Amino acid sequence: MIRTILGAEAFRAGMDLYFERHDGEAATIEDFIKVFEEASGRDLSQFALWYHQAGTPNLTVSSTHNPAAREFTLEIEQPVPPTPSESRKRLMHTPLAFGLIGAGGKPVCYSGVEGASVE
Repeated sequence: MIRTILGAEAFRAGMDLYFERHDGEAATIEDFIKVFEEASGRDLSQFALWYHQAGTPNLTVSSTHNPAAREFTLEIEQPVPPTPSESRKRLMHTPLAFGLIGAGGKPVCYSGVEGASVE
């Protein structure tokens, strides 16, 4: 997951730094995340929720397509069911890769994501 978030180059730099600092010793998940933050300059504190927040998110994905407007909308909901120790959960960073296939089975290029929001 960290490689997907950071990309191959920053991930490799983080792994190199990790082995430089922690090779042959016990390390914590915090040690692991810290080297990737330092190597990439990105804040990965949200990643720690995967280890410290009980429960697993269930992604619900739905989509609509408006051919006339050449518009495709992808909606993703991420409910994380409550647990006895935590009735309210935080959203978890979940990388998502997708592609669009057009007529004749050919990939459709898209320029990016617009209107992404957390509600």
